[in-house]
Amino acid sequence: NITMGSLLRMKQTWGVVAMRAFSGPLSQFYWYWLPLYFVRGRGLSMISMAGLASVSYLVGGCGQLGAGYVSGFLIRAGWPVDRARKATFTVGAALAAVCTFLAPLSQSSFHAALMIGMGIFGVNVMANHVIAIITDVFPEPALARVTGTTGMGEGIITMAMTLFTGVVVDHFSWVPVFSLAAFMPLGAVAGLL
Repeated sequence: NITMGSLLRMKQTWGVVAMRAFSGPLSQFYWYWLPLYFVRGRGLSMISMAGLASVSYLVGGCGQLGAGYVSGFLIRAGWPVDRARKATFTVGAALAAVCTFLAPLSQSSFHAALMIGMGIFGVNVMANHVIAIITDVFPEPALARVTGTTGMGEGIITMAMTLFTGVVVDHFSWVPVFSLAAFMPLGAVAGLL
């Protein structure tokens, strides 16, 4: 019988909480703040914003499909499941971190949109693998509790990041927000350890 107390004493539980708490909010940052970034941060019209945000979301959405394919390919090639998932998650995190950091530094809004799209791609790779790793590590009777606990961690960090984003954008600029967001995938990778 697996109790909530026993789950909270496992380092694997805290590992997947960190993975989701530092990847999910980055995904939500892009969902909710990207249109405002293009309009207020880049001075685009609503029509131009819609076009560029669509490019970002389209490129990013490919990460949902590609993530499962890559780790599945590695597993079929003989990699252990654990190693294939961790390698793919880490590559996605690196892509998300680098692209998120570089996006606001681009002079071109189109290049920024592509960079953000690649960042979202990396975040989506991470998101797919958090769920896959949870099902790999925990027995079926614990899956709902572990997934709920990771969702709570994600919610707490998302609330903090939302407040931080609003305050910093109102008083400074978008660059510090993107810089902080770029470091979040490193926290998610730390959860793999």
